[in-house]
Amino acid sequence: MPKWAPSPGRTAAPADLRANVLLIGFGRFGQIVSQPLLENGYSLSIIETSTQAIFDLEPLGFKVHYGDGARLDILHAAGAPEARMIVVAIDDRQACLTIVEIAKAEFPHIPVLARAFDREHAIELIRADVDWQVRETVESALSLASKALELLEPDALVRAQVMDTVRRRDAERLAIQVTEGLYAAPGLVRNNAPVRPD
Repeated sequence: MPKWAPSPGRTAAPADLRANVLLIGFGRFGQIVSQPLLENGYSLSIIETSTQAIFDLEPLGFKVHYGDGARLDILHAAGAPEARMIVVAIDDRQACLTIVEIAKAEFPHIPVLARAFDREHAIELIRADVDWQVRETVESALSLASKALELLEPDALVRAQVMDTVRRRDAERLAIQVTEGLYAAPGLVRNNAPVRPD
C-alpha cells in the first residue's frame, strides 16, 4: 500500500477554539492522555508544534492545531480562558515550565496538569504552582515493578503493601525536595549497597 501523504497547507493555527480541556502536546504521551478524556465525553482542543505529528494523526480522525503553548496569544486562541483544565503533555522541559508559569499567572482558576521529564523537572513544576504533575516514566515503571512482584511474590497483600509503601515514600521525598533541594531525603530511597556488619 502506498504511504499516506499529507497535502500541504492543512495545518491550521488555533482560532476561537472551545473545549473542556486544552491539551498542549500530542505526541506519544498526549495521545494516551486523550483517550480516557474522550472516552468519557469531554471535548479537547489540541495544539502541537510538530507538523509531522499533526499530519500523522489526521487519518485517525484527530483535529490537531498548530500552535506553541508558550505563547499567550496561542493559549487564548486555543480556548484556555474557557477551558475547565489545561494539560501540558509536551516533552520539552523548559517549554513545559514556561507554559505552566504563563497558565498559572493568566488563568489562575483553571487547573493545570503537566508531564514532568524527571524528578528535578517535577520539583520545578511544583514550585511554579502546577496543580498536578507526573514524571513521564513513573507510572509505567511502577506498573512493570508491580508485575515483577506479582511473578516473584505470591502474597497479593504483601505486593499491595510494598507498592503503597514505595508510592508513599516517593511522594514524601518529593515534598521534602521541593523545599530542601534535589538531594534531600536520601534515606527515603532504597538502594542495593551492601549492608555493613556492625
